[in-house]
Amino acid sequence: MRTCLLLICLVLFSALQAKAQASGPESHAETLAELGYACLAEAVSAQDAFRFQAQGMLAGNGIDLLSSPLAARWTRDGKTVYRMPSEQDAPLLVVTIDRADIDMARNGRRHIDRTVALDLTWWLSAEDGALIDTQSCSKSRDDGLTREQARSLADPRSPVTNPDLPPRSRFKQALEPVVLIGATAVGTYLLFNLRSRRADNG
Repeated sequence: MRTCLLLICLVLFSALQAKAQASGPESHAETLAELGYACLAEAVSAQDAFRFQAQGMLAGNGIDLLSSPLAARWTRDGKTVYRMPSEQDAPLLVVTIDRADIDMARNGRRHIDRTVALDLTWWLSAEDGALIDTQSCSKSRDDGLTREQARSLADPRSPVTNPDLPPRSRFKQALEPVVLIGATAVGTYLLFNLRSRRADNG
């Protein structure tokens, strides 16, 4: 009986671990969107329908890294979000992205500490243009990644989400060429040694 329970527990643990590994960490863009959602919670909490305009350092194609996920999230929350501010009569939420930063720091040989930071300022105006409220918000999130995961989390739409990975340790940088040269030398020696033996035996 105990053996069966232990086996079931091991199977469940393995399944949960596999699921966690399959889902993987959020991409840099997804993490920025999560921070934006948290920053703007107060601005949209009392609004059932509003116009939404984002601007700032991610302007252009890059702004869609935040505006589309935010609009989709609010829509799932039951709100009506208009992305063309001039075409609707509803409160207007204007968001300026002041800073979006992703920092990578080495943590051991294979792991990286990721810090994602977002600073924004928002203005909420009534239908007639009167200012309802304005605030600034700064949020950040820290987590750990493997070096392989960190390479796969960038988004080609914005260089903000493609930070440089920290260099490997100096010891490893120095060791890798030595190992490569040594392996090449050993391979060359074995190749010629085997040929020489075959020639002598032939």
